[in-house]
Amino acid sequence: MSVQESLKIGAYDIQKYANRSLGIAFLLALLVQVFLVGGPTAVTIFSKNGVEQDTLKFSGPVTLEEFAEEDDLEAQENEVPPEELLPPPPPPMAADMPQGTGSEGASGEFIATKEEVTGPSVADMSEVNFARKGGGDGNFNAKDFDDLGNMDDVLKKREEKIEKVIETPKDRFPEFIPDATPPKYSDGELLSNLKYPTLAEEQGLEGTVYVKVAIDKLGKVQKVTIQRSANSLFNEAATEAVRKTTFSPAIQNGYPVEMSITIPVRFKLEG
Repeated sequence: MSVQESLKIGAYDIQKYANRSLGIAFLLALLVQVFLVGGPTAVTIFSKNGVEQDTLKFSGPVTLEEFAEEDDLEAQENEVPPEELLPPPPPPMAADMPQGTGSEGASGEFIATKEEVTGPSVADMSEVNFARKGGGDGNFNAKDFDDLGNMDDVLKKREEKIEKVIETPKDRFPEFIPDATPPKYSDGELLSNLKYPTLAEEQGLEGTVYVKVAIDKLGKVQKVTIQRSANSLFNEAATEAVRKTTFSPAIQNGYPVEMSITIPVRFKLEG
């Protein structure tokens, strides 16, 4: 083919050669990609298969003796070891061992006497020396035990004494209030309200009755108590006379307060 003929190649021929070259290049790129990606995976798979084949190698026939040996080993592993029994502790040695006659020492036995078995008597215990917290000679005798036995009686008496102590309630109407003026009343009004008891007048009796009167803030009589009386015949008349009398309340710092006063009510015959 001459140069001129080769120059006569058209567009169709160029497109045909270009498509074939592009297909070859794509195929080569695909093969390279498969080799790069699939190569390590194939190596891993083949290596695992090699390991499995090695592990599955046949080592020869298995006999019943080998199974019996394995069962014995498992039984020994599962067997619970027996508890170690400790030897019993030796008997306590006495501080002062009495010396035997010879045969006793040879046999290694000791026979206690009756005195050693029963121990010291109560009389000996009364002379035991104990240390005391508060000091002193430390002698603790039987009398001290008696004192301890009486502690229950002492505690009972103390409890009874505490129960008997009753708190005295605060008096609502005290007889003394600091800086307070006591309640006031009229002696004439009290005398006019007083009636001489008939029986006392017939017997010619005279005397004085001391009456304690509780006055509230309004000056009203709340309570009347006979403190001392010359004769019981005068008590009722004195109480009625005090209740009929008008009182003014006690005053403290300009304010009325509740307070008690004691009034002497005198009974005296005329003439």
